[in-house]
Amino acid sequence: MAEITALVIQALIIYVSIKLFIKDKSFFLKEIFVLLLFLVNNSIVHINLGIYTLIFQLILLFIIIRMHEQDWKLDLIILSTVLIINILGDHIASLLISFFLKLHLFDSLSENIVPFLISYAVITFGIILITRNFSSHFSDAIKSNSTKNLFAFGTTSTLLLFYLNVLFELISGNNRTIIELNLLFFIILILVSSVSVHSYIDSLKRTYEIEKKETEVRAMRKYTSDLEYQYLEMRKFRHDYQNILTSLEGYFVNKDYDALETYFFNNIKPTGRQIEQYNFELEDISRLHLDDIKSILTAKIILAQEKKMNVSVEIQETIDFINIPHVSLVRILGILLDNAIEALEELHDGLLQVAFIKQKNSILIVIQNTCKTSIPKIYQLKKQGFSTKGYNRGLGLTNLQELIEACPQCTSETLIVDSTFIQKIIIHNKT
Repeated sequence: MAEITALVIQALIIYVSIKLFIKDKSFFLKEIFVLLLFLVNNSIVHINLGIYTLIFQLILLFIIIRMHEQDWKLDLIILSTVLIINILGDHIASLLISFFLKLHLFDSLSENIVPFLISYAVITFGIILITRNFSSHFSDAIKSNSTKNLFAFGTTSTLLLFYLNVLFELISGNNRTIIELNLLFFIILILVSSVSVHSYIDSLKRTYEIEKKETEVRAMRKYTSDLEYQYLEMRKFRHDYQNILTSLEGYFVNKDYDALETYFFNNIKPTGRQIEQYNFELEDISRLHLDDIKSILTAKIILAQEKKMNVSVEIQETIDFINIPHVSLVRILGILLDNAIEALEELHDGLLQVAFIKQKNSILIVIQNTCKTSIPKIYQLKKQGFSTKGYNRGLGLTNLQELIEACPQCTSETLIVDSTFIQKIIIHNKT
């Protein structure tokens, strides 16, 4: 009975370790069912079948993690890391009990189980918290598939090595010397792995920073290009305006008022309506008192209007502060507006709507456009490389997601409602 109790408590410690590592407090019916299976497998079944229950144990733990994390490679990394820490905690606790109490844990299980379990739990949870804090510093670095593959292979291989050593311990009768040698081997392996991982992550971070700087430079070049485009458009407008005045002059000189009337209603007035429409949209944009944000928005709106698209801009209140690096927001707006304009070009019809809404503690940016009824699911659109335009061209929404995740004060929501693609960006005033 004491052995079953110990095995159940050990199983619970492993389960709590997983919850601590993934920072999850939720608890639902499916998880309770899998946990009960795990407890039974780790106690009653384990006593009868021994080491052969290990595979089923790993599967059940993987399912529990899978309920909270939807990336199987990340699930594998978490499972391997947590089990490695538990094996390490088990060995340290065994040696502490043996050293301080002058007892051998395996000779008198019922007498030594309480101090062992307490030591095991404290040590394991302590290492879990330290590892979790350490891993949070490089979580961004393992987002790429190649890095996940490397980490999944590394942690799984290390876990397999740990289990082989544990199996050797069991065969040798849990000899204290063997346990000490194994613990030393585990510690050396973990130290070497930690140094290697740290060096690799530093290298990844440097590469990421270089890529980030290059992306920012490209964004600024695009921003400069948009400014130049606006300047050229203003020059063209001024030139056209002068030509219109010159064309009117001939009618006045010849006093040909009937022809002037015809020319005015056929040529001048329609242009005036178009200019009035442009001015109406640009009037709302003028309430945005952030020059770089205003410039990218103006350039994209003018581009859409020149493509004969219906455009609506709503900025009802003056906005002079948005709590986000402006380079990031310029890139976010560029991605969303480019995607919207491309979608409308394919449809040859539809509406582009942009709104900046000032809320109590945040700024809400809404960009929505008419879209096809057969548009793919949102999770597919956000996959790296996926695109309706062809393979490996769909980096827009992936880049957008990375930009938003890099700003803790930002949240986003993507919706498709009645053939309208809606993207909401909420930027909180405080982080």
